[in-house]
Amino acid sequence: MLNRGKYLLIGGAAVLASAALVMAALAAPTTIAPPSSTVAESARIDELVEGHLKWAGLPVAGASSDEVFLRRVYLDVIGVLPTAAEARAFLGDSDREKRRKLIDQLLERPEFADYWSLKWADLLRIKAEYPVNLWPKGAAAYYRWVRESLRANKPYDQFVREMLLATGSDFRDGPANFYRAVNKKDPQSHAESAALLFMGVRLNCARCHDAPNTKWTPQDNLGMAAFFGQVKFKATGEWKEEIVYVDPRQTFNNPSGHKPVTPKFLDGAEVKLETGQDGRAVFAAWLTTAENPWFSRNIVNRVWSWLLDRGLVEPPDDMRASNPPSNPKLLDYLAERLAAHHWDLKQTYRMILNSRTYQRSSEMAGATPAGDVNFARYLPRRLPAEVLVDAMSRVTETTQTYQSDIPEPYTRLVDWPAVKVADGSITSPMLELLGRPARNTSQELERTSDLTARQTMFLLNSNEVERMLREGGRLNRLKAEAHGGTVVLSRTIIEDLFLASFSRYPTAQERERLEGLMNARPPAQQLEAARDLMWAILNSPEFVFNH
Repeated sequence: MLNRGKYLLIGGAAVLASAALVMAALAAPTTIAPPSSTVAESARIDELVEGHLKWAGLPVAGASSDEVFLRRVYLDVIGVLPTAAEARAFLGDSDREKRRKLIDQLLERPEFADYWSLKWADLLRIKAEYPVNLWPKGAAAYYRWVRESLRANKPYDQFVREMLLATGSDFRDGPANFYRAVNKKDPQSHAESAALLFMGVRLNCARCHDAPNTKWTPQDNLGMAAFFGQVKFKATGEWKEEIVYVDPRQTFNNPSGHKPVTPKFLDGAEVKLETGQDGRAVFAAWLTTAENPWFSRNIVNRVWSWLLDRGLVEPPDDMRASNPPSNPKLLDYLAERLAAHHWDLKQTYRMILNSRTYQRSSEMAGATPAGDVNFARYLPRRLPAEVLVDAMSRVTETTQTYQSDIPEPYTRLVDWPAVKVADGSITSPMLELLGRPARNTSQELERTSDLTARQTMFLLNSNEVERMLREGGRLNRLKAEAHGGTVVLSRTIIEDLFLASFSRYPTAQERERLEGLMNARPPAQQLEAARDLMWAILNSPEFVFNH
């Protein structure tokens, strides 16, 4: 468990880091729910969580400090650290509503769309090369559509329908790439992708045999695939361009028996398609209703896991009877509120972020695995690869370059945030080492935030970290801004680094000890001492983890 101020061990020793009409529906305008509505909904979340913990006889952590909450909510909502100036302003604000106001502000910042486009790019497998081969133009079009949808706060049901009913050029009609971002562009792969992404159902296990631990059979897999049997592809005169279209005359035949398959929903209901009817539209209309037992529960469970590090159903994309939620009433409540708010996902974020459950401390005496499963505290977690790299770049004031050798066009991104790298084929050794997913599957667990020995050694000893320390502009800028000699320089650097890295001021003990260490150096060695401090900060658990 993390404790502010106790992880920065300075003294010369290394700091170790441990339907068609439906498609025409207009997007609802971005709105912010009235505070009274959010307060009541967040309170209901806490009532359901705390009631469950009380029933189980489990203790509950206290509230997080303003410093911890500030850093946490920035990283969780927009994927960036608050600046030193933003930290000073928030910590100095006496408004009792400042947390709620900050949440609303962060949800409307452009970085929100940047950060959550990254998450959706993982799930939708936005990648130029193998195994999906969208190619750079297709990946760019798909990502641009995702980001624009999130920036406009497009209702989630519309977001999904636009993918399911998409047609057109992979280079010009972004959501058409939903049908290309699979290993095999066949009806069963499309059905399996839709089931996993939008229902949390792992239907691929039932392609050849009855799926273990579930009720799904090959007949269920085939019945779902029949909704996608009319999807076809054709090339154009442009290199690697492909058109996704629907052939209404096409039927889906059982690959083994070559007999037509009747479309069937996963609730068991069979459907007879009318002549010329798009099976995808029938499926989309069934999927995106409030009465569907999977649709809303799947996405609110994912959002809960994204903000609190584990789902009410865990893994968050494995919804089945043999894997029940830890708090069924809470899952049902979140799903009901999403439908009541017309599929406004930002309101789901807002409800959770304003709850005591999200704002709990990560530190508590008597923490247990059972308590963690039931959200008795905020679970500390290592920053995602892209967020960690951007945080290091922000603190040191350095830039990163990313590139891909996949042609048409070749890509080189200079001075570019990692969270805005759209194409999974554009990468760097640093991102790969820190756990960026290859986007070979759409499963949540492909991304890992485990801290490994290789990562620890990289942060301690790598040439890349040394480059960031040497080339970083922050220390030179602070030196130029400081007046009054060595003592003032030391105080300026220490306070700025703590605010920029930890969103807090140094404690009195930290300040005294660090000033003494820095001021013991001759003036010519002040910046070298400051680099040692910055190196220690970048390697501290308080920096590497969100807590």
